[in-house]
Amino acid sequence: MPTAKIAPRLHEVLRYHAEKVVYVTAGAGVSWGEFLQVVDRVWPEADIVSIITPQVQAQHSFCIGPSCGQCTEFRSAHQR
Repeated sequence: MPTAKIAPRLHEVLRYHAEKVVYVTAGAGVSWGEFLQVVDRVWPEADIVSIITPQVQAQHSFCIGPSCGQCTEFRSAHQR
């Protein structure tokens, strides 16, 4: 998707979400400058922007959702 179309599409998708969380990752061929352009366009539309690194993608033992309540790791963040 072209960078210029990301913010309007994201605004449309997140309009009715209580948690405006966006996960951003990039392919190996994307430059740091291109990646930052995407983050700059996403940031105003979201409450939380989480950058997913290869190390995070390799972890399959815990959830990265802010309110799933099912995480086995980081349990103290989800206790009610």
